[in-house]
Amino acid sequence: MSGASASYLISYIEATVSSGIV
Repeated sequence: MSGASASYLISYIEATVSSGIV
């Protein structure tokens, strides 16, 4: 489950960075 959580966080962070809100 740890891996799934990491993947979710990474996806969220990348989405935020792509939006330019960092």
